[in-house]
Amino acid sequence: QSSKGGQEVYVDNLSPSDPRFAPGAQVRFQIKVKNTSNVTLSKVTVQDVLPSYVDAVEGPGDYNAETRTISWTYAELKSGEEKIERVIAQIKPQGDLPADKGLMCMNNKATVHVGDVSDEDTSQFCVEKTVTMPTKGGQPVKTTPEAGAPLLAFGALNALGLAAGIYLKKRA
Repeated sequence: QSSKGGQEVYVDNLSPSDPRFAPGAQVRFQIKVKNTSNVTLSKVTVQDVLPSYVDAVEGPGDYNAETRTISWTYAELKSGEEKIERVIAQIKPQGDLPADKGLMCMNNKATVHVGDVSDEDTSQFCVEKTVTMPTKGGQPVKTTPEAGAPLLAFGALNALGLAAGIYLKKRA
């Protein structure tokens, strides 16, 4: 996410060439669920499964730390109705990240269920660890990712579309 005229702008996926998040940074996701059918849907269950090395900070439902899943339900979703939720996750500190990886790309996954029909969408973001390099004087110098402003680049989960049969509808 970046700010454009004061509005948050979400993107569907961030690649390794996009700005990267640093250890300990927060990542914001936007989850859209829309009923694109012509009937009202009842008991729409949504789950957001966070990747490893990320903890939930804020979300619309209940968080199960064991399964790393935030879950919530809409009693009904009328034809054409869209619900938008925000999930905030925090990347673990550098010491809790794998020592053998400097750059890690992860996927956040959202699923939606209505009865026995379901759909899912994912959003990728990348984390770059701080590297310590010695200088001439022997004092370590810490460097952070060069891609800049990691807190201004947010991942987004866009448009889990519900229809007769449920399908995925992505928005850029």
